[in-house]
Amino acid sequence: MTINAVQGPREAHSRTTRACLLALLLLAFSACSSPNRGWWRGSFEGDVTGTMEFSINSRGTRAKGKITGNLSTGESFRAEFEGTLNQGYLRTELVGSSDTEFGLRAAFEGSLSGDLDRSEADGNWRVQLRQAGRQLEGQWQAKQDLNR
Repeated sequence: MTINAVQGPREAHSRTTRACLLALLLLAFSACSSPNRGWWRGSFEGDVTGTMEFSINSRGTRAKGKITGNLSTGESFRAEFEGTLNQGYLRTELVGSSDTEFGLRAAFEGSLSGDLDRSEADGNWRVQLRQAGRQLEGQWQAKQDLNR
């Protein structure tokens, strides 16, 4: 019994230390979780129109997504984008291609940026058509998909 009495306070101290460390870890993880995390869906318009879908990591610092749509002449296009989110400002680089009337793919690259706030987002996009030497641009808007 004397041994248990001596080990008892140590074990209690060890349990208290572990509980405090666990509480600090939980607090740190919850503080790193962003309200912008998760899936977003929206649309864009301007020189071309289409839909977009993207996700934001749990810390709210990285975004990854895709856009799809049709040119005014009916050909389809698609692109993928990746970027960063800093204090609600999204900045991405996108790379994609579109069909042409000749059955070939035409590559393009560009950017998409904007503000995310309270489950809503909007901004601007711009792409450069490499082969045509032409620039297209417009606006986009999205909402956080809380059901996904």
